[in-house]
Formats: sequence, structure tokens, C-alpha cells
Amino acid sequence: MMFGPHDVDSAHSSRSMRWKIKRQSNDELRQKFVDQSVPQAEYLGLEILDNNLKWNGAREHYDFGEIDWDGFHAVLNGAGSCNHERMAARQKSYDEGEWIREATLFSRLCAKSSWTPIITICLIVYSNRSTRRSRPLQLK
Repeated sequence: MMFGPHDVDSAHSSRSMRWKIKRQSNDELRQKFVDQSVPQAEYLGLEILDNNLKWNGAREHYDFGEIDWDGFHAVLNGAGSCNHERMAARQKSYDEGEWIREATLFSRLCAKSSWTPIITICLIVYSNRSTRRSRPLQLK
């Protein structure tokens, strides 16, 4: 959520900066994101729900309120408001992709075989059969 904890609270940020893994700190990235996103949201007519959000002319950056870090950690631990929907979507994607995992395994098992053209045809037929099973055609 918004590039991780404040720099002073980040366990690895200073080391990552020193090792050049990170080029900008969490706070710098957060500020840059807010500065770019607020004008876009205003242009689109969206309301940003932060009573402390305002342009600071002296700093030439937006000031914004504190982040709800308890909410952030709740999301990380699977207790976020959309966690059930997200996990259901991942499970659905996994289930619908089972046929391709099976076909890939079959292809790997037979890769050194002289039956490659026949295997390719079987994979095409298998994939079409599996696709129809998981997503029926919609005729118009």
C-alpha cells in the first residue's frame, strides 16, 4: 500500500538504497505517486477521500494524511476487504487453467518421442475439448 512503510520504519530500505537495489525511498516514491495521481483524479472528476490532501506551494508537493498501517497489515495478512473476492478469482483461474497444465505435462513426457506430430494434434484436440468444457460457446 503506497510503497511500504515510512523510510524510518522500513527494515530494509536503507540497505536497498545503499546497494542500489532501490533508487528512490518509500517516502519519495509515495510523494511522487500522490503528486502525479491527484491532478489525474481531479481531471477525471474523482474525489480523493483524504481531508488532509492539499497543495503545499512552499514545498511544491501535495500534503496528505497518515496512512492506515493497521489496515495495510490486515490486507497483507489476508483480512482485507476484497480478500475473499481476490482469492476466489485466483482459485477460478487456477481451476480453469488445469487443462493447460495437464497438456504441458503430457507434452514434456512425450517430448523425446518420435510421435511429436501425433502428440501435437492430440494436444490441440485436448485443448479444444477442455476449453469447450470450461467455457461453452455462445451462439448468436
